[in-house]
Amino acid sequence: MITASQTKKLPDQLLDWFCSETGQILLTSERQAFERLMEQVFGFQLLQLGYLEESTPMLVNSKVKHQTIITKHEHPGWQNYFPACFEKLPVMTDSIDAAVLPHTLDFSVDPQKVLLEVERVLIPEGKLLISGFNPFSLWGMTRAIKSKRKKVPFNGHFVSYTRLHDWFSLLGFEVEQAEVILFRPPVQNPKIMQKLLFMDKFGKRLWPGFGAVYMIKAVKRVSTLTPIRPVWNRRPRILSHIVEPTTRGVNRGKPG
Repeated sequence: MITASQTKKLPDQLLDWFCSETGQILLTSERQAFERLMEQVFGFQLLQLGYLEESTPMLVNSKVKHQTIITKHEHPGWQNYFPACFEKLPVMTDSIDAAVLPHTLDFSVDPQKVLLEVERVLIPEGKLLISGFNPFSLWGMTRAIKSKRKKVPFNGHFVSYTRLHDWFSLLGFEVEQAEVILFRPPVQNPKIMQKLLFMDKFGKRLWPGFGAVYMIKAVKRVSTLTPIRPVWNRRPRILSHIVEPTTRGVNRGKPG
């Protein structure tokens, strides 16, 4: 499980793992899945919490033009990024059209609080895209090995789809699309991973619940009869337009 003391080193450890051969295979599969889920997602503001690759945001080809990445530490290489705490986002309520959480819940100290904040900043009918490790996969079973349990990525929460669905119900989210990807085991040898490629081809038909990662697109439902969408200025917006004043107690100079 992730503790507050672990979060300082975790971003670098995650980046290192996703730079590995196995990490790159997973990253490629996730990027393709996110692009499929984003095909019918439109709007003006997209918010991504965290990142898995240092060089490129997850949804660089998204139809949502203005994309902002919030990280827990400095990243001088990107223009639209902002260091902040995921559990207390410096973003105005009902201001984001779509939010992307690439394994964000897996590696947050309090994933429920993160999800609550995302619900707050999304507009009514806003879209939420999540990737998460499936505890009932070969990857999840690897956590039973004591020597693996404390290493990235197996030290994550591995929130089950059932539990995530319960959180969605409490917060008013409704799942629109879901799929699982990567049915191969977490083998570090690239040659073996290539030989096991057939498992991905047949996995969705033969054992659909055992993919390494679930990919979910959900929508924020509201109880009002006529949801009111904020009026957006169609000109490109800079980060300050969606970030609340610093009186909320968020220090812009330091990550959360």
